[in-house]
This record gives sequence, C-alpha cells and structure tokens, in this order.
Amino acid sequence: MMKSQIWLPNESDYLILALVAVVTYVQTVFEAVPLMLATGPAGIGKSALGEFMANVSANGVVIGDASATTITRLMDVNRGLLVLDDIEKIHSKSSKSSQPQVDDLLQILKTSYKQRTAMRSITDVKSGEVNVLNFYGVKFMNNTQGIDEILGTRTITIHTRRAPAGVFKHIDSDPEDTMDLRQELHAWSMDFCKPLHLAYKQHSKKSRPEEITAPLRAIVDIANKAEWHDALDDLVARINVEQESTNSPESVVRESCVRLAKRGFTSVAVEQVIMEMSTLVPDNYMKEYTTDIPEWRQVNWVRKHLVNLGFINASMSTRERPFGRINAMRFYKLQSIVYHEAESANDTDPSLLRTIDGSQFCKMYVSCKDCPYETVVCEIREKTTKKRY
Repeated sequence: MMKSQIWLPNESDYLILALVAVVTYVQTVFEAVPLMLATGPAGIGKSALGEFMANVSANGVVIGDASATTITRLMDVNRGLLVLDDIEKIHSKSSKSSQPQVDDLLQILKTSYKQRTAMRSITDVKSGEVNVLNFYGVKFMNNTQGIDEILGTRTITIHTRRAPAGVFKHIDSDPEDTMDLRQELHAWSMDFCKPLHLAYKQHSKKSRPEEITAPLRAIVDIANKAEWHDALDDLVARINVEQESTNSPESVVRESCVRLAKRGFTSVAVEQVIMEMSTLVPDNYMKEYTTDIPEWRQVNWVRKHLVNLGFINASMSTRERPFGRINAMRFYKLQSIVYHEAESANDTDPSLLRTIDGSQFCKMYVSCKDCPYETVVCEIREKTTKKRY
C-alpha cells in the first residue's frame, strides 16, 4: 500500500515506515519510540506520505498550519501518531512574541520520544490548577531542510527524491482498505502486548540508534522475519553516519569507502565514492542554496580526505573508462587500512573482500536499474547510451 503512495530511493525504507506504523498501536509497551522525518525536495509526495501514515497508524492526526500552542495541546491528547506537515512553517511564521512557545515546542519534541521524559506539569495561570501532560509517542515530520541537530538524534530520517521517469504512478489509497488494516492492527496489538514487551527487553538499548530501533526489532521478532533485522542493522549504521556527518562530512567519506571495501572492491574512483556518499545523505546536504555544489561533491576535496585517511595512495592509480566512451577515470588502489576497518564489522565475510576490480563498478550491471546508484546523479548515465531499464 505504501509503495503506491510515494517512490523512495531506499527500498528498505518502506519496511521501516511500515514497522513504525505498527509501533503506534503498541507504543506504551516500549520505553522509547522513534521520531520520524521525511526530508527532500518540494513537491515529491512527502505530505501524501504523512497523510497515508496517519491513515494506517493508531489515532493518526495531521497538523498543517497551526500554532505551537495548538500543536502542544494536540500532542497531549493524541495518544497515537501525530503528523507535523511542513515543520519549517512553525519557525517561519513565528513572531517575536510567540518565539518562546516555538522554543518550548521544540524542547517538548526532543523529550517526547521517551516515556520517562515525556511528562510535563503545567500550571493553569487563571485557576492555579496543575495539569500533568503526556507528550509521549511517535511523531512524523516532513520538511525540505532537515531539523535541529539534537532532535535529529532521536529521529529516523527518510530521504526522498524525485522518482525516475516512468517508474512510479501514485494511486489513491482505498479508505476501506486502510480502515480494515487499522482494525486488524488494533486486534493484533491487544493480543501481542505481552510477547512484544518480552521481545523488546532482549534488545540492546545502549546507544540512541539502538534505543529508537528496539521497538522495531521486537515487532520483527514477533513477525518471525529474521531477514528484516538486516534492514534494521543498515538503518542503525545510517543513523550513526548521519549523526556524525552533522559536524564531520569527512565521516561520510570514511563510511562510503569502507562500504565499497565490504562489497569487495580492490580499487575505487573518487567519482564512485561521491556516488556512494550520495546514497547516504540527502540532496541538500551541506547546501545553503539549491544551486550550490557542496565540497563533498568535488573530486579534489574527496580525494584529499581519502589520502588523509590513508585509504588511498595518490601515486598508485590507473586511468580507465568505466563504461563506453565516457571520459577515463582515475582508479586508486585501496590500502590495507580500509580492509582492517571492513573486517572489524560483524556483518562482513572476510572471504568477500578484495574480489572486484574498481573499473568494473559500472560494467558489472547490465542496466542502470540494477545499479546501487540508480537514484543519484551519475555522469556515466547522463553521457552514454547505457539503458536505464
């Protein structure tokens, strides 16, 4: 159903969103739940995705153009999924007099992911009565520019991009289908609260990414879908990269090159590393304006950091064409330090390392639809006749 609403560049994000929708029915079973953010260019379906999530989640409510005070009150009474459509409007429409309320709302959002910190006592100015408000629960936000750094540490980010031509057609969801699904999920949640709690207690919550993905892992355990844990492992790795990249874009260079080593490449072109980076960060990463070309997309900048990390030796390179008559690229032999980092990862089979010559990264795919870089900017695709589908 979700795939009929929006095209997402990361296939596993459909699973993540589906699991989060299920979490909303049983969120009081867990000590902490994730906050969600859909971010990407305007006009590609983020609002439609938010509406769909509200339709299939428990007590889903969409809030558009509302004041910070109204949103705060709705967070207390909702007890389900709250969708904050275009959260940037909260900042842009705030006046000097309402800024304290906006700041208070953002502080509430930061603490609302955890039961222990989501309760707040508020005194009614007129009556003097003290009310205890509960802001705990899953929130789904969307915008084009990302969010506050601290709030981001509690958040699973879904990156959206414009769908390639001819691969996606939006189909309106059937209200009867979504109603039937909600009824099934309500009944399921009543049956499985106790097993979910027991499964939840078995998962590590030492780090923030582990803490906010533990509810999803508990549901995967109940569903008996062990292979879905791989998608959650990738999600935790992605969250770690995103958090590090806020202050250190060099960490994205490191993670991208290690990922290529894990796949078995013996050498890499800097252009390939840049494309790998593009799969990890949003289109607007490190951009102040939409026309900017950020440093991480510049070959010389990335090459310098790969050398500084000790991942490549600038003097050890060959020039080859990765496909057709495209300009020759310079391929650098990966150094042993990269493989040491790759081998230290628990999810890597050492026998798969050092098996693929870097110049084959494009030739090994018959068409672009099979390539991991199908959804990102690729000069090979743009300058050659390689068939996309």
